[in-house]
Amino acid sequence: MGNYSSSALAKSGQKAGLTPFEIDLTKCQAGSVKIRFDGTPVSGNNTLLALTSSTAPSAPANDPAKSVGIEITDLASNGIYKIGQTSGITGQALDSTGALNIKLAARYVAWADGNPSGAANSTSDFSIEYQ
Repeated sequence: MGNYSSSALAKSGQKAGLTPFEIDLTKCQAGSVKIRFDGTPVSGNNTLLALTSSTAPSAPANDPAKSVGIEITDLASNGIYKIGQTSGITGQALDSTGALNIKLAARYVAWADGNPSGAANSTSDFSIEYQ
């Protein structure tokens, strides 16, 4: 999602690094579509994924940035997904062929004031539910 200066995320509520991504569904039966993102949330804030230490095999472990998490948003509605909760996909629906292009984004969010320098990595699995 990029590198940012500590000052970009030094105050609670500051956001940086909006990074769009898409999930494409094809040949789905008609009906409603829901999505769920799983991972470790920031303690006391289930709208942010907690950061983890770098675990790349060839890289030394890096301490995660302090007071920063990763937010996942729905670009069509600007809604914020809660980690571990199934949510409808607002403003997007399966087309007549059963296809859907879900437009999402991830970004860093400071959840407290401080010096957030450090690695800013996290992981999330997602599940799709449709009826």
